[in-house]
Amino acid sequence: MTLDDFLRATVAVPEPDLRRAIVLALAVEPARTPEARARFYERAIGLLMTPTRTMPVAPAASDYATVLGTPRRPGSQSSEARSHPARLAAAS
Repeated sequence: MTLDDFLRATVAVPEPDLRRAIVLALAVEPARTPEARARFYERAIGLLMTPTRTMPVAPAASDYATVLGTPRRPGSQSSEARSHPARLAAAS
């Protein structure tokens, strides 16, 4: 499969799904040679064809906010979380 084939096959795929498939395909093997790129395209297309619920999903920003108490800032901690170390440890 060539880049043009890949682009034609993925033109209607939602961007988050395409990004997820690309990341998962690159995690298996870097696409550094023409042969590896062809395998990457095939692997990414294969992942896109699997049912959505079986693809791994990264935590949403709202999940971080729920755990840490600060919306839209993954990795930050609210003053409430800092004042309750046991809660922070349980969330980690």
